[in-house]
Amino acid sequence: MDGTHKQTNIVASFNTSFLINIYRSPNTTAGEGFAFIIAPDLSSPPIASEAQYLGLTNSTFDGLSSNQLVALELDTVKQDFDPDDNHMGLDLNSIRSNTTVSLSNHNIEIAPLNPKNYTVWIQYDGVDKVFKAYMTLEGLPRPAVPLLDIQLNLRDYVNQQSYFGFAASTGNWTQLNCVLGWNLTVQILPQEKDTKWIKILVGVGVPGLLLLLVAILV
Repeated sequence: MDGTHKQTNIVASFNTSFLINIYRSPNTTAGEGFAFIIAPDLSSPPIASEAQYLGLTNSTFDGLSSNQLVALELDTVKQDFDPDDNHMGLDLNSIRSNTTVSLSNHNIEIAPLNPKNYTVWIQYDGVDKVFKAYMTLEGLPRPAVPLLDIQLNLRDYVNQQSYFGFAASTGNWTQLNCVLGWNLTVQILPQEKDTKWIKILVGVGVPGLLLLLVAILV
């Protein structure tokens, strides 16, 4: 994703939706979590980023501005900084979410005993700098009111050239993080050169971690 225009510093808008199934075996506890991410590069997940770190950071690097990472997490294990074990959060360079919302209050269970497919929508307005996230059962229309509605200037957090994708991890418990479908639309900003291309790259799986990235280069 080429996120800003050199002349005007406009941030590219994007819309994405994905269909997921977060599956846990009967009579087990789900864990740890799943995230849609905007990452700075295609490097492997950092060492010791399993469990609560969702394949994003670790105890050494968590919270550093040099991470240049934004993530929408769906967390299924409660840490001491989490509201519960069933929430959505916006992560800015850290797995300690900037903003969270309990999904139990919206009749959503990320990893129910009876498996369910959920659709998640994310809309980012690069002009007004607004990040919105929605979630509901597969087949239902997008809700009128977002679960998260946050002022966010991506230029403060991510590289001009960044990568969209997914990450997940497990710890003492196990869950299957299944992406069943994914749509992504990114605004192409005017450039000094008129050469445009899109490169798609799928990352490798790491034990305890999932990393899937798509590079949008303009």
